[in-house]
Amino acid sequence: NGIADLLTYKMESIDEYFYPIIHFVDEIVEIAFTHSEREDERFYSFTNGLRNYKGGTHQQAFKKAIADVLLRLYPSEHFVPADVYCGMVGSIVVNIENPMMSFVNGRELGSGYTTKDESCTIDEYIHNFFCERFRKHLIENSDVCEIIYKRMLEAKNLHSKKSNSQNR
Repeated sequence: NGIADLLTYKMESIDEYFYPIIHFVDEIVEIAFTHSEREDERFYSFTNGLRNYKGGTHQQAFKKAIADVLLRLYPSEHFVPADVYCGMVGSIVVNIENPMMSFVNGRELGSGYTTKDESCTIDEYIHNFFCERFRKHLIENSDVCEIIYKRMLEAKNLHSKKSNSQNR
């Protein structure tokens, strides 16, 4: 199961996750994620089999896509992306032609396109790939949708409490 197995292994001894790992894959991208009881977010990113310790454009695109879906699902709750990412554990793999890697601050994908001809940006590809599948998954798995909603609500309350205690 590729990176779904990686997440299972990474979480085995330290976390319990709230819902089964969601896993989507095609010939260019593979995404797996879930939410845990932890407050921090953890992402494992890879490009053409190499670990990107600092993430990069594909990780940013994935995070943006998941936030877009969930924030649009609950507009009246006034969630922010940090509420979505709280406790999230995810992994993304992209296979692209001629990746541009930045080694200045650790391995990070700096490419903006999935192909040599620059016909599709990584952001566009991941957004289109992910959003449709994730929306369908949430419709078919309303229990998972409810768990994610409750996790985001907990995160919102946690962020609110931290903000109030800092303002005192």
